[in-house]
Amino acid sequence: MRAGLAELRSAVSSLGALEVEPRGLRRRIEETVGAFRESCAIDVVTQLGPVADELDAAQAMVLLRCVQEGLTNVQRHADAAHVSVTLDRCEGDGRIELVVADDGTSKRDGQRDVASRNELRTTGGFGLRSLRERAEAIGGTAVFTCDESGARLAVTIPAQRS
Repeated sequence: MRAGLAELRSAVSSLGALEVEPRGLRRRIEETVGAFRESCAIDVVTQLGPVADELDAAQAMVLLRCVQEGLTNVQRHADAAHVSVTLDRCEGDGRIELVVADDGTSKRDGQRDVASRNELRTTGGFGLRSLRERAEAIGGTAVFTCDESGARLAVTIPAQRS
């Protein structure tokens, strides 16, 4: 119970007044990934295209929160050895896509199995529902998928806000 309360306090404090300065998303993602690497033994590969330096504050905030939630879900729910964080423009339509993907199945012993993780695609836990709502607020989408090869959180937003 104490561990759960500490985790909740940590999550709530991380949702505080966080701002991403113009052209600061790349640095914030790298800091987030660095902290993740220090807290667990999961290898992370990042591929951040030039678009990471071109977004407005609202777009950057949504994508940063998605990276944070994606990595948190990997740490809590996936029995993963590797995770990738990719941010770039989609070929063709120029939309912006962030993908956090892991190679894990799921933790055993009371944690979610692959079937219940996959169920989150439609229902979503609190964090995933929140990310979906944030993405939709700026005209985007957030989709979570899971199968035997791992899980994938894909967030797509328009290149320009209207």
